[in-house]
Amino acid sequence: FLGCHAAEIDAGGHGATLQGLLPSTCKSPAGCTTKVVGRITSDLPGVKVGGRTVLLQSLTIPTSYDAANSGRTVTDDDGRFTFEGLFPGKVWVGIEDVPVGNGWTQHKALIDLESGKTVDPRIELSEGVVAEGTVVSTDGTPILGVGIGVNEPRIGSTEPAGTTDAQGKYRVRVTPGQFTFYIGNPAHGFMKPAQTPPPSRFRPA
Repeated sequence: FLGCHAAEIDAGGHGATLQGLLPSTCKSPAGCTTKVVGRITSDLPGVKVGGRTVLLQSLTIPTSYDAANSGRTVTDDDGRFTFEGLFPGKVWVGIEDVPVGNGWTQHKALIDLESGKTVDPRIELSEGVVAEGTVVSTDGTPILGVGIGVNEPRIGSTEPAGTTDAQGKYRVRVTPGQFTFYIGNPAHGFMKPAQTPPPSRFRPA
């Protein structure tokens, strides 16, 4: 019953600082001067932006110095965060481990870092949209407890997004955009499927 499918979903800073790389590994003085000074924003009542762990992850092929462009930090009370000592390259930033079923989601920020420059990305928290689907066996029987993983191609990582209920149904909250949904066992990772399940239904949150 393992499977995945892609779908287009329509719509219906300054805080704790992380030094990304030890100075001794810098290739040149200009190579470690790039900085990210960003902020989490939200208009949702009761959803805090302070004290959240922000993850910065490189999108390039790992090299001996690419660890500079990966790390985590914590936002201040106003949702601001800082990463410094970075190299040029493509990265994304987002909240780490967004709780499942919390009524909101995030729009991660993609950044193209340039040497010596400071960028000011925003991680937006919103209600997003809800994707609904059903996981069934080859004979059409709904399957309980199947893990659902969501992959956003522009980011590249697959994150757990919940499990199916007794009717084999799942509900996933995402931002509008292109996603691939995987099913499998979260404890062992989400695997590419042998077959593709029917398309999910998508509606505004």
